[in-house]
Amino acid sequence: MVHIEKSLWAVEFLSNVGKLGTGIVTIDGNAIFGGNSLYYYIGEYKLENENTSSIIAVTKYAAGESVFGAIASFNLLLKGVFSTDNMSLVGEMIENPQFTVNVNLKKLRDLI
Repeated sequence: MVHIEKSLWAVEFLSNVGKLGTGIVTIDGNAIFGGNSLYYYIGEYKLENENTSSIIAVTKYAAGESVFGAIASFNLLLKGVFSTDNMSLVGEMIENPQFTVNVNLKKLRDLI
């Protein structure tokens, strides 16, 4: 299976309820780790040809709301087309699929 080199990415989220969020993720092998000032993210991705899919567990650790509102934890299923510098993914909350999100990632740098 192909994987993305260990790298640091800026992330922007826009939910279908109109809330915007930002964060940082590190991709290492097929693992994804990251967070923002309210939530941390842990997950993994699969890359087949140009298509990528990932399942991300999102967990609250500080007071505030996610792009979906006041939810303590949830899982996202994200899909899109792989690119080495920028990616646009679409997804949904696994527990509540009517909550959807667009995710834009911009690669900041490769990591050692």
